[in-house]
Amino acid sequence: MTAIIRRVAYSAADGTDLARLLADEWLVTNGLGGYAGGTVGGVLTRRYHGLLVAALPAPWGRTVMLSALWERLRFPDRSIAVLTGEERAGIAPELMAYAALYTALTDLVGSFGEESVISLVNGLGARVKKGEFTLYRSRQ
Repeated sequence: MTAIIRRVAYSAADGTDLARLLADEWLVTNGLGGYAGGTVGGVLTRRYHGLLVAALPAPWGRTVMLSALWERLRFPDRSIAVLTGEERAGIAPELMAYAALYTALTDLVGSFGEESVISLVNGLGARVKKGEFTLYRSRQ
């Protein structure tokens, strides 16, 4: 049996293909309803992107079980760098944060309506500054 390998050429040297790294997508299915898919650049730009999306029985349906893997590098001076998909694709993480927030708010408005989302985000800036949405919240 011969393995099928398809290669896609990108020229990262001049930076002109950065948009293609976000626009071009890949998909691998398992024939049972599960799949893996994402952008070629490794950035998860859609809520159904993931490395393992399982087809679970009702009522769960397709569920993202593994969304992403990050590389963690340890240098000889003992410093550590974590590379996310955005950094590998050359996109500023701040821009990806805006894109993720826009996608999340769009999904919320579509599911719950504008008024519900407005009441949810009312005073959001002050809540973020208080540390309600951080993993590294310090208790005082």
